[in-house]
Amino acid sequence: MAVGGGIAEPTLGLALPGRNPVDLRACPLYPASMATSLALAAEWLAAAQIAPYDVSTRRGEAKFVLLTEAPGTGEQMLRFVLRSREGLSRLQIRLAEFLRRAPALSVVTANLLPEHRASTEGPDEILLTDTSAIRCVINGHTFWLPPQAFLQTNSTVAAALYRTACDWLAHHSGVVWDLYCGIGVFANHLVRADREIVAIESSHAAVNAGRRLLTSVRYVADDATQFALSNDPPDVAVVNPPRAGLSQALCRWLDCNGPQALLYSSCNPETLGRDLNFLQKYCAKDAKLFDMFPHTRHAEILVRLERAA
Repeated sequence: MAVGGGIAEPTLGLALPGRNPVDLRACPLYPASMATSLALAAEWLAAAQIAPYDVSTRRGEAKFVLLTEAPGTGEQMLRFVLRSREGLSRLQIRLAEFLRRAPALSVVTANLLPEHRASTEGPDEILLTDTSAIRCVINGHTFWLPPQAFLQTNSTVAAALYRTACDWLAHHSGVVWDLYCGIGVFANHLVRADREIVAIESSHAAVNAGRRLLTSVRYVADDATQFALSNDPPDVAVVNPPRAGLSQALCRWLDCNGPQALLYSSCNPETLGRDLNFLQKYCAKDAKLFDMFPHTRHAEILVRLERAA
């Protein structure tokens, strides 16, 4: 939610340059529990006298409020995205008060985004609570989600995505790589006695969250392409890259040295199509679209590929 309005009455929603902000705190898209916490977040900013950031003048402090509710547990993570530390102490003074009023809030942070750029978060995260991650449960599997780690937004559709991955790989065993694993959701869904699961992710925070699960998954903090090029190919690989898709080097490596089975989860049909054209030695056996983002043109697509004989 972009922070708009005035210092005494901030809005949360869309802050549009040259136009009145659109407040989305009452939007029915998300649960009532989140609406309650968003209302408290706006009140918190007002009580701390933190001015909304004005895009046109590049003045002010509060840029965004990011709220995540964990599937399966209802635990919430609230992140204030600020231009600087100027209002940080005033937020901290009121921490205990607002945590009492919002028992679902488990994690509260201040994220620093000093630059004027098209981004919703910066690299620096300041933890304000003792708890550093929220506990998520998907299809009976527990995961820890810290700030800046990736989790699919639509939990119901995501659960169907992971169940489909399990079904499509039911007859495969051996070494399984989960490239771009995030907090390890695909990896932990695929755990089985006849498999060795290796999860690869460049975010150290996500890898540390995955290691908290104490499962048989082996987590590696590394770039997906560099890891692949430095190791022998697995029996199965799952790739879930960002919108930019796979690197050409990784596509070439998969095509020349890759596993027998490859599962590609994509949020961008254009880069998915581009990458599939590179994978000439694979045949697509199954494909399914998951409407992860209803009322938009965006979706998640899962494709199962087998190496051609």
